[in-house]
Amino acid sequence: DAMLLVADRLEGPFNIEAIMEPIDVKISEAIMTMQDNSMTVSAKVFQGCGQPKPSGMGSSRSARGISDVFNARFRPYSPEERPTTAAGTSLDRLVLDIKKKLKQSKRFWSNLPDEICIKDKLTESDEEQCWNSHAKARYFPEVVKDGLTNQLNNPEVAVDITRPDTLIRQQIMTLRVMTNKLRNAYNGNDIFFQDSSKSAALCSKRYPVLSVVHYLEQGP
Repeated sequence: DAMLLVADRLEGPFNIEAIMEPIDVKISEAIMTMQDNSMTVSAKVFQGCGQPKPSGMGSSRSARGISDVFNARFRPYSPEERPTTAAGTSLDRLVLDIKKKLKQSKRFWSNLPDEICIKDKLTESDEEQCWNSHAKARYFPEVVKDGLTNQLNNPEVAVDITRPDTLIRQQIMTLRVMTNKLRNAYNGNDIFFQDSSKSAALCSKRYPVLSVVHYLEQGP
């Protein structure tokens, strides 16, 4: 759920491509506007800052106007050109793909028994012909619910909940920490991912949602 929230953010106003894509056009338009109003702009600058002092090299250098300074040609902008990631796809397509895979994998493990036993027809349709771990007959004990605590009443599994597995507890804690970071990124709070590059640390400080993308691309 936390990853889907971050993905929704990346589809909205926090999509860095939507901000950066037209920036070259905006800069070009600003320069052309200044060229068209060069006399007015120069007059306002001289009025506020004063007349520029002669450099003493006027005889050896020809005077240049503002239009001569900003006479560079800019590459024509094509809306079809989309920025690409290392994977070769634009960010919005990458986010859509991530959201699709996240929804498909949601509750994968908890639904796995039903997917195998029901959809794949790996079990006997006649319950009387099923193996109940003792004989070929119907399974009479009540099927317990998911969760470690419920396994106390599961006759098929020997579980001591007073001695939890250290590795499993560590993985649960790691997932909780990561989920908390994702939710903080969604809410715009500062987050930090362990990374050797200074740029990634700076990114996580200023742009928490983008740092999540960087972390997912690099891997833990």
